[in-house]
Amino acid sequence: MHNRHIDYPGHYNPIDIILDLNFYNFIKDVYNKLSEKSLNSSAIQLKQSLDKHDFTDYFLDYCKGVRPYPGGVPWLGEKRIFIVMALEKIHFVALEFMINDRVINVYDCNLPCCPEDEFFQHIQPVMELWPRFLKQSGMFNHLPPKLLNKEWIYDQKTDLPKNETGATCCAYSLSFIEHLITNTLMHILCDNIVEQMRWRWVVGLLFMFNTGKRQGAGGFILRARKIIPSSKERSSRGKAAVAQTDNPGATTESTTCKGSVSAQGNGS
Repeated sequence: MHNRHIDYPGHYNPIDIILDLNFYNFIKDVYNKLSEKSLNSSAIQLKQSLDKHDFTDYFLDYCKGVRPYPGGVPWLGEKRIFIVMALEKIHFVALEFMINDRVINVYDCNLPCCPEDEFFQHIQPVMELWPRFLKQSGMFNHLPPKLLNKEWIYDQKTDLPKNETGATCCAYSLSFIEHLITNTLMHILCDNIVEQMRWRWVVGLLFMFNTGKRQGAGGFILRARKIIPSSKERSSRGKAAVAQTDNPGATTESTTCKGSVSAQGNGS
């Protein structure tokens, strides 16, 4: 997604920023350590610890464009910043930071699986540390003081496509971000489309790591079509495996042919 964001500025809003999953994890770790410190010391309140905390160069590298790598760009007047937030590493949601509004929009494909009180515990570190991070970066001093000194609020979107299987929430989160930065409607998203997008992302990553080169979205899709099996091919392979189990003495070639013919017959 970072690569397409850079390669196709005509389709992707160039002033939007996409951060990696590590950003939320580090924000959460910092908050938990400061919270634990305030509990162990009656003289130090959590708010004081948050106000006095100095973010390390690791965090500030995000503002400079050093992170995430590859694909990081310097923050220069951005109005929207996106991240994917992991809830106990079993559920993922997309966050959209509206810089000028002090609002964090939440896009979740499976709202029932996370009660609001539980979700608040996950997003609270972001709501409290995010304005302090923006202030310390020194790149948002042009904003009104309340955006840098007050806790942000979040708005959980409800009118979103739902994940029927409940097993592809991470891919849905990336798909939400993809549609937001391309200004396209989300109502067309469904499990089948998100699955195709996930395979294309995987193929693109494998190609990038294997060749050490970046490639545009067109190349990703072309390679994905060559590598990813179609639904008919997957059906044929599944029937072939069943036939092989029922008739162990049959050769792989004859079994595959039988499976393919059976799949074509069922599809007609």
